[in-house]
Amino acid sequence: MTAIFTRKNLSRIICGFLCLMLIFVLSSCGEEPEPEPVVQVPYYIGAVLYSSESESSQEYKDELERAFARLETETARYTVDFMYSEGDLLEQEHHVSYFIAQGVDAVFVEPVSSDSTLFVHDLIIDSGGTYGVFVGTQPEDGALDEQYIFCWPDQSGRAAEVSAAAEKINEILTYVPEPEPEGEEGTETA
Repeated sequence: MTAIFTRKNLSRIICGFLCLMLIFVLSSCGEEPEPEPVVQVPYYIGAVLYSSESESSQEYKDELERAFARLETETARYTVDFMYSEGDLLEQEHHVSYFIAQGVDAVFVEPVSSDSTLFVHDLIIDSGGTYGVFVGTQPEDGALDEQYIFCWPDQSGRAAEVSAAAEKINEILTYVPEPEPEGEEGTETA
């Protein structure tokens, strides 16, 4: 009698254990899948400033770092690198060329002089995809390719100037076009 009692209890324990396992397996099937990870896109910004000793250049550097830090999101990250022309036009052109060759998304330039902007303007346009921002001065001839070159001539203060320029570049770089609606079947589109 004891052997029969033990087998019945053992059978009940095993059945109970199997039922608990089945409940656990079935409950885990209803879990929602984990969300897709968000991909953070890195954007690279170059800045060629007038001089490492210039108070004006240091203010631009600080403002650029702050402006792009504020614009970072879970999908966009900015790296800002700085070079200084030390008041030398050829050095400025070399640094702009270097940043373009490195594939920066945008280059900020504090021009050596207003007439030095023409060559830098052409370098940026010829790059085929790098955006340029002149800060502190406007090109002497006033000719700007409004698709790729932007200018803030320091009329509203450095902080406002750099923030506006950074926001414009951020808007361009992070722009995602909305998908076009698909046409209905049986209708012709012109």
